[in-house]
Amino acid sequence: MPFFGKAQQTNPFEGKTFRIDNYINDQFDNSEDLIFAGGKVEGSVCIQYGFEKAAYLAKENKKGSWEFSCTMISVEHGIMVWKGT
Repeated sequence: MPFFGKAQQTNPFEGKTFRIDNYINDQFDNSEDLIFAGGKVEGSVCIQYGFEKAAYLAKENKKGSWEFSCTMISVEHGIMVWKGT
């Protein structure tokens, strides 16, 4: 009897870099690279402010898109929460 099932997909973020634009309210602030490697994410601008690489969670949502979330911490600047699709 054949079995049909959805193949488990791998994390699409790992090993990739995504260029994003940061805004404060509606005003463009800067562009930044989010670098996903080794189960952690690092922001190219964030590191300038002491935000450490952070472990991230990646999961497929009900619509079939992938989402990630993480919390970066800087001793001097506090906590930054990231969520993306």
